[in-house]
Parts: sequence; structure tokens; C-alpha cells
Amino acid sequence: MFDSMKAAFGRRDLLRNGGLLAAAQALVSGARPAYAAAPATAGKLRLGPDIYQSIGVRPLINCRGTLTVISGSLELPEVRAAVDAGGQHYVVLDELMEGVARRLAELTGAEWALVSSGCAAGMAHTTAACVTGGNPDLHVRIPDLTGFAKDEVVIPKASRNEYDQAIRSVGVRIIEVGDAAEYEAALGPKVAMVYIMTGNRMESGSLTYDAVYSIAKKKNIPVFTDAAAEMLTVPNTYLQRGSTFVGYSGGKCLRGPQCAGLILGRKDLLQAAWISSAPHHGHGRTMKVGKEEMLGLLAAVEMWIQRDHKKEDETWTQ
Repeated sequence: MFDSMKAAFGRRDLLRNGGLLAAAQALVSGARPAYAAAPATAGKLRLGPDIYQSIGVRPLINCRGTLTVISGSLELPEVRAAVDAGGQHYVVLDELMEGVARRLAELTGAEWALVSSGCAAGMAHTTAACVTGGNPDLHVRIPDLTGFAKDEVVIPKASRNEYDQAIRSVGVRIIEVGDAAEYEAALGPKVAMVYIMTGNRMESGSLTYDAVYSIAKKKNIPVFTDAAAEMLTVPNTYLQRGSTFVGYSGGKCLRGPQCAGLILGRKDLLQAAWISSAPHHGHGRTMKVGKEEMLGLLAAVEMWIQRDHKKEDETWTQ
């Protein structure tokens, strides 16, 4: 691989590149130990229990839950260790996502997985994949969908929320529906995807989970179920009921990185969603997820499978 890079770039060009310059310096001077002792300070920033106080910020006692505005949840020790270990090395992000997705699929029983920079980013990438069908020539044109075969997303009125802005950012036209009859009539040839947010309102009423999934399946239209704030179920309840995708926040119940999201579901479209994400150019380039978030989220799911959820629940409900 290095030989091919030398063929493509001269020595001077290689050394102009910041990342390769750092690698060259490491080869000359010797790489630092993988787990060197952490420093106590970084300028005025004290790297310890009073890190926030050192810059004049007051930590909170959280009595609200895993809300993003108060920084979600606390990362598990295993997650912090995975993030630190992952940060010690360079890696090709496409290869890393492939390996992480494969392992997440094994853990959850889903066909495939995507790690994004939060659940909302995953919603945007998945919408882009459904709109473009994975065509790279189309995804760089988003949000200008002029001439696209599919440019609509159907959302039940009960599922409209602030977070569907992530879907609208792709440039699609939102079609609101109120009941099963309106829903079925709205699922025309221009519809790229259906979006629903989880909640009790979807278990009863005029348009339930089962109606959404079954009618969309008849018309071969994918459904995204937004379960960002919920606990991950394995095997996944929503995928079993018929959803094409389900999305979770990485920094809430999972106690993974706050800026990570987990999307599970159909392999071909989630692989297309990754192509719509950074480091690839296009609409999703602004929503970068790094190697540290990918490995941190994987560690969180690994631990989720092992955690004693009943005991954790009793800690709060006794």
C-alpha cells in the first residue's frame, strides 16, 4: 500500500500532508508507547475530577435522565478504554466501519449496522440512502433532488417532531398522514421512506406500528423507526415487527459516546448510508463520526449484552 502511495505522490508531497508527516516523524523518532501515562494538565485545563471547574463550569447532579442538553449519560469505563485505545492508532475508516458493523450485526442479530454521529445523523444518512438508492452520483447532489425518482418521505402526524429536521435536511418533501387509509394512499412511487417515532401512541389508534410496517412492506417502501431514547432490545423488537431500520442514541441508555448513534437494519441501504456519511463527500460530510466513536459505541453494545439490566433497574427503583 505504501509503495502505491509513493508512486502517486513525491516525497515532498507526502511530507506536506499533516497526517503522513506525523507518521514519518514517528518512524524516525520512534512511536510513543501505546498507553503512555496521561498528563495531569493541558495548559489551564486540569485533567482530573475537577476538569470542569478548572475552566469555570459547574458540573450537575443529574435528576432529569439522559437528555442531550445536560450531556446525555456517563460513559462506561469499558467505553472510555476503547476510545483511548482506538485513539492510539491510524486506521482506514471504511475498513473500520465494515468491521464494526459486522460485529454489531453479530451482537444484535440485525442484518447490518451503521455508526453515525448521533441518531439524528443516522436518520439523515439513511434518508439519503433511500432517496439515492446508493447511487454515488446522486448523493453528491443532495439536497437538490431535481429529477430524482424518489423525493418524498411519509410521516404520521403523531410522529412529527423536532428531530425530523434531519430527514428534511436531505431535501425531501414531507407528507403527513393521519390514519391508515391516508397512509396507504400516500405511499406512491415517489416515496423513498417512511419515518415513525416510537411511543405508546403507535400501539393503538388509527395508525399503529403493525399497520405502518405491513402496508409499507406490501409496497416495498423502507421504514425508519426512531427509538433514540429507548433501551436496545436483542433481538430487536422493531426489526422483528417489520421495521427496515431502527435507530438508537449511543450516549443515552447504552452509555456509549454522546456523539454516536446506532442504526440497525437492512444491509444494502445501511452500506449506502455509510457512503452518504463522512469521510465521503456530499451532504453527510458535515456529520463526521471518528474511529473513537465507532469503537466506543461497539464497546457499549458489547457491554449492553453483558450488563445485568434487572440489577441496574433495581438500583433506581428500590
